[in-house]
Amino acid sequence: MDSEYKSTHFKTVVALSYRGPILRRFQEENPNEQTAIGENPRDFMTRMVKRYPSLDLGSCRHYLRMYEFARFGGEDINEGMYSKFFERLLKIITLISNTQDE
Repeated sequence: MDSEYKSTHFKTVVALSYRGPILRRFQEENPNEQTAIGENPRDFMTRMVKRYPSLDLGSCRHYLRMYEFARFGGEDINEGMYSKFFERLLKIITLISNTQDE
């Protein structure tokens, strides 16, 4: 496979995405709001959908499916799956970054 991602382990990147870019971006944008210790990604995404009504529910569902697949599934994630995942992840992060309490 000749790809710009040939050295990327997609499954690891997806599995680390919750504690990495999503949670970190939310905390940067909302420094006065604490996340619950041990809050899982499903609960966090449910809270995000309530807080940001324009957040695409389909993107959140896809994110959660891929995150759980990467964390708990035995199979690898291919480049196509990763590209779709990353596209949705960027939508979520962009919305969190550009929205002050709606």
